[in-house]
Amino acid sequence: KPTVSNLTASTAWSTSNKITGTGTDSHSGISYYAVTTNSNVPTSWTSVTNTSSYSISYNATSNGTYYVWVKDKVGNYNYGTVTVSRVDNTTPTITARNTPYTATVGTNYATTNFYTVSYGASGGSTVCRNGSTTITNVNSLAVGSYTLTCTATSTAGKSASVNVSVTIKTPSYMYYTA
Repeated sequence: KPTVSNLTASTAWSTSNKITGTGTDSHSGISYYAVTTNSNVPTSWTSVTNTSSYSISYNATSNGTYYVWVKDKVGNYNYGTVTVSRVDNTTPTITARNTPYTATVGTNYATTNFYTVSYGASGGSTVCRNGSTTITNVNSLAVGSYTLTCTATSTAGKSASVNVSVTIKTPSYMYYTA
């Protein structure tokens, strides 16, 4: 009877996780494999060149328990299970707020005030840029008008962006005469 061993799933956050393992059969050899998400015997198998040991590789696109099956040349089969838990296919949502924003040059105002964001299970980070320059606070901007692009990127690699309009003005002074 064939065996399945060394089953592992990638532990890095991604939009798919690689499952790897080894099917072995020292008698008639491995001729087929299948990967399913339940314990029902597969009705569809992938054929391989008959061999006593076959390295299985499969990209799982969702979290859950996967059943990795092998079948030998005479029809005996067996499976092993592996759990995938680091798939995140959720694109972050990012929404502009407090825009357009107008401030006096030198105003201390963090760019995190320009958006609300939510990520999937993997979490993520958001960066605002003026062109290729990262902007974390408008106090770094000179007088002028800017369109900042704030991009939220999940740890799994999905991203979404929003544009924010910022105008930096010179200070207005009041003069008193005596």
